[in-house]
Amino acid sequence: MSKEEVIKYVEHTDNYEENLMSLTTDVADVTNKLKSYHKELEEKMVARDNILEELEEKMVARDNISDSRLYTANRPAFSSASGTKNECSKKMVNSYLRGGQIPSEYKTMNTQIASTGGMLLGKEFANKIDNALRSRSVMRSLARVVNVSSATYEHIMELSGPQGGWISDTEDSITGNIDVDSTPNLTSITIDMHELASVPSISQRLLDDAEFDLEEWLIDRTVSHFAALEDDAFIVGSGSMKPKGILSYLKHAGAGNVQWGRTSYISTGNATGFPEENPMDSILDLIYALPVVYRHGAVFLMNSEVASVIRKWKDNEGRYLWSDMHGNDLMPHLLGYPVVISESMQGIDAGGYPVCFGNFKHAYTIIERPDIRILRDQYSQKPYVQFYISKRIGGGITDFNALRLLRCE
Repeated sequence: MSKEEVIKYVEHTDNYEENLMSLTTDVADVTNKLKSYHKELEEKMVARDNILEELEEKMVARDNISDSRLYTANRPAFSSASGTKNECSKKMVNSYLRGGQIPSEYKTMNTQIASTGGMLLGKEFANKIDNALRSRSVMRSLARVVNVSSATYEHIMELSGPQGGWISDTEDSITGNIDVDSTPNLTSITIDMHELASVPSISQRLLDDAEFDLEEWLIDRTVSHFAALEDDAFIVGSGSMKPKGILSYLKHAGAGNVQWGRTSYISTGNATGFPEENPMDSILDLIYALPVVYRHGAVFLMNSEVASVIRKWKDNEGRYLWSDMHGNDLMPHLLGYPVVISESMQGIDAGGYPVCFGNFKHAYTIIERPDIRILRDQYSQKPYVQFYISKRIGGGITDFNALRLLRCE
């Protein structure tokens, strides 16, 4: 090997070692970066798991807030193989109502069986009672009904009326009866819950009769009791241990400015009843005493005695002013407005309020919890079996502008 070849070989060997050292350094840097990235990824995964765990805890806490949600969530599911959705209801009827034995499905979903001795009615059973009650309760068909889960309901009302205006697309201003700098004149009305109960009784012999439709009988009795008690409370209830009725509020004479918290009335002009001449004039005064915004949807409310008197009124041509049918509406009408009969209304007496005219969807609010509770009692009234069926409801006037009363004076 010549001298030049030796020098060239040595130079080539020195470059190789330098290249190898450079490559080793690069591999070390990549390795360190991979370790750092892996550590950062592990930290992010731990943080994600913590967030998911916290979110799951919040979801569980949210599901446990409302009793009514628990009531719905803990119901046994209905499988398609079981036949119909009424199987759970039939089990409740045959096991508990007939024999006093609580089905195992209800034991797992009723957390208050031990403390009350009763149980919550199945959803299908309770819905049948509610649907029948809506069709047979006079005030339920007229008023606004709200389902709540709390013990009270708060209604906010703007005493100065609703505020609003027109908003410009190009200018930062609002034109209309709204003052963004003023405090709105608001008031709140609180409606409390009260417990309503029906206690139908039946003989053990009928309970033992498999052909007897116990469910239909129980629904019919319960709805009859509930409807009668509700209508009486919603009209003349004192507000103590029962809802406050429309006739139980303080009164205010005159059709002008409404005193909030008092119902307004106009007089018939006769202390003992309707005027002997032109009695329909008092009804006309009552209609136009109600603000025009409430007349659409307004109805007359009176009892059968008052209706029998007004039904006989005639015009100068001898035609009855009362109409038994109005177009496709089968309800009786008076001067174009429907007439609803409730025996809880007062009669034609001195100082009485025989007729109420108003838009009850605005005037009166009924609140209720969706659950219905039942307790079977075979001991208190032997040889009969009693069923203590209860639900929580309330009611009160929420807009005193939306109704007017007619007073005999």
